[in-house]
Amino acid sequence: MTVCGGWSLVKFNGPTVHAITLWCRSWTCADCAPFRIGGLKRMATNGQPTTFLTLTVNPKRGQSPDERAQELSDALKVMIKRARRKFTKAPIEYLAVFEETKKGEPHLHILMRAPFIPQRWISETMNELIEAPIVDIRAVGKVANAARYVAKYVG
Repeated sequence: MTVCGGWSLVKFNGPTVHAITLWCRSWTCADCAPFRIGGLKRMATNGQPTTFLTLTVNPKRGQSPDERAQELSDALKVMIKRARRKFTKAPIEYLAVFEETKKGEPHLHILMRAPFIPQRWISETMNELIEAPIVDIRAVGKVANAARYVAKYVG
C-alpha cells in the first residue's frame, strides 16, 4: 500500500541534499486530481483551441461499452488522419476526454486546433467507420470556455 505524497526520492550530493515528493498522479486521488485537472486546463488554454467536437458510439455494435470505447478511440485516430489529408497540410491537434453517459455508453469530448471541417464530413466518416453518425461540432468562442469544457468532463 502506498500513500500519495508519503514517499520521497532523496539525492545526496556532498553537502547538498535534493528531495522530491513522489505522487501517484491518479485522476481519482484527492491530492493529485486537482493538479492534474489544473494541468489539463492550462494545456487546453495554451493550445489556442478553435473547435469543440463530440463523438458518440452506436450501442448496437460490439459486446460491451469498453469495446465500443476502444472502437471509438480507433475511429477518432482514423478520422483525424483522413481530415489532415483532406483539409490541410497543417497539423490538426486535439485533446480528447471520454465521458460515460447515464446508460454507461462512452462518448468523446474533443478540443481541437483545426481548420474548418464540415460537420457532414465528420458524420459521414464516423458512420462509415463505426456506424455512429451523431456528432456535434462547434467553434470555440472564448479560450477560457475551452478550459471549463475539458475540466467539466475530467472532473
